[in-house]
Amino acid sequence: MSTLLTKEAILQSKDYQDEVINVPEWGGSVRLKTMSGVERDMFETEAMKRKKGDKIELKGLKSFLLMLTLVNDKGERLFAETDIDELNKKSGAVIDTLFVKCQDLNKLTQGSLEDSVKN
Repeated sequence: MSTLLTKEAILQSKDYQDEVINVPEWGGSVRLKTMSGVERDMFETEAMKRKKGDKIELKGLKSFLLMLTLVNDKGERLFAETDIDELNKKSGAVIDTLFVKCQDLNKLTQGSLEDSVKN
């Protein structure tokens, strides 16, 4: 049987993960992190705003996710919402690669995103 956690133990646990990804097109590496509950809610709310019938308009959504998850060594975001348009101007291939890595790290699947938009 495992240990029953207390409120304090849960709140003090370090449950965030991050991953450093080499981006040769940008001349270095970047750090992606898992989203907090608040950040995931922000992402799902943004996705819901973009729902058109049965589909989600992806324009800018990938960069929105990267804005939430690209961080420095201290875990602080590199980009603000006001930077999304500039981030969108970067290579689509790089944005796609980082988006897929971020989906994996945050356990975001097409099905989980569609479920959150439905609700």
